[in-house]
Amino acid sequence: MKDPSPQNPFSRLGYSSFTNDLFIDQCIPVLFSHQLRIRPTNKVLNIAKTQIIPEENTRFWVVGDIPEYLEVDLSKATDNWNLKCIPQYRGFGIDLSGFPDFQSFLSHHWSQKGVRNLKSKLRKLESSKASTYDFYFGAIDERTYKELFSFLYEMLKKRFSEIRMYNRNLIHWPYFYKTTLQKINEKKAFLFVIRSEGKPIFISLDYVIENIVFGFIQSFDSSYPQYNLGDISMTKKIEWCILNKISFFDLSKGESFFKEKWSNHPYVLDYYLFYRKKDLKAWIWMNITALKLQASQYLRDCGIIGKWFQYDKFFFKKQTKKLENFDWKKDAGL
Repeated sequence: MKDPSPQNPFSRLGYSSFTNDLFIDQCIPVLFSHQLRIRPTNKVLNIAKTQIIPEENTRFWVVGDIPEYLEVDLSKATDNWNLKCIPQYRGFGIDLSGFPDFQSFLSHHWSQKGVRNLKSKLRKLESSKASTYDFYFGAIDERTYKELFSFLYEMLKKRFSEIRMYNRNLIHWPYFYKTTLQKINEKKAFLFVIRSEGKPIFISLDYVIENIVFGFIQSFDSSYPQYNLGDISMTKKIEWCILNKISFFDLSKGESFFKEKWSNHPYVLDYYLFYRKKDLKAWIWMNITALKLQASQYLRDCGIIGKWFQYDKFFFKKQTKKLENFDWKKDAGL
């Protein structure tokens, strides 16, 4: 039996992730206006659900990961709150407005050598293997859905074990499994799959809200490294986005060569620190949190955090123990 209201793993007492709440659950905290404007395209998003409400006795509340490419306004619910904004993290997006097709985007954004190399990888895959590309958007049968989620979980687990990095999404796999089927059928998410001779070798889970795609999770079969499946997947997804009138593809936060290569719209994510007016303890908590965030970002800017030190690599052994006896299918009720 499926749980009708699985717990959102991205929100906890005193904290919510704006980006994950917006794209995954399609809701935002009540402290924000339900109308958001996409800066690159000047289009307006209307968010019907504003169900994330701080508890009555909450003095201090952090809303993280607010992307710079969205213009957000505060609602009347903030009348009793003060606010401090702290920039955190870099994110990467692809502004597709103004491009009539994928070729025009590619020729504008990539060098001729890069385009030739990309087409060579694509020809190599399609000439050596019977390859297919499938988007599951608007409809998917439960058998295929279960099979693809199982494949994606195992791909992620194997890939992150190979690079000795902990993937925080794996422990929340039951939540994703329980909630994504309905989202796919409602056109709020899609699974993209590359198959080679019928076997999935690349799978991604992406969320959709109006004319924005949020790239959330992807992985590939590590026995196919010669094909640059990440790049091949982006060619197909950008083609699909332009065909479906998607004007912005959010590659999410975190720096990587892959994201920098495809992005034409880097951005900053902000943390909003809300604290109750005339509340000394809340003011103290806010300032302590602000100092921690500013120090963390300074270390990122210096290349210490993210390059010299990576949390998920450093604590790989400790964190991976959480998965030793973890059976996501059992927890998902399968």
